[in-house]
Amino acid sequence: MDGGRFETLAQTYGADLRRWPPDERDAAREVRETHPELWTAALAEADALDVLLDFFVAPAASPALQARILARAPRGRAQARARWLAGFGVGAALATSCAAGLAAGLAVAPTAFVRERLASTDPADEAARLLRGPDRDITEG
Repeated sequence: MDGGRFETLAQTYGADLRRWPPDERDAAREVRETHPELWTAALAEADALDVLLDFFVAPAASPALQARILARAPRGRAQARARWLAGFGVGAALATSCAAGLAAGLAVAPTAFVRERLASTDPADEAARLLRGPDRDITEG
């Protein structure tokens, strides 16, 4: 680990190495032991900021803010069930639409195929082909 990386980690995670990512701690300890001048400069600044942040107390939310948050929060199981049923209804509608489209396609496709096939061939030839089947020739005895 170089000094720049050490300083970046100190600014990001503070002076306490226990807050640093676990895979960076051993390298940081080595830098601290081999280059105390880097350790002193970088960690002193981070330690000062840590002290300030430790004394900071977040203000409590005002009662009006709490009321607004609670007013927009879900009401429990009834609302969750209503949302689930709405989603289920949309899914059911889509599945029904898909099934209807598939059924319509299956109902129309064979008819269109037969019409196209019959239009392109002589009806007598088509009848002979249907009578003889796929493996037999009508001229054979």
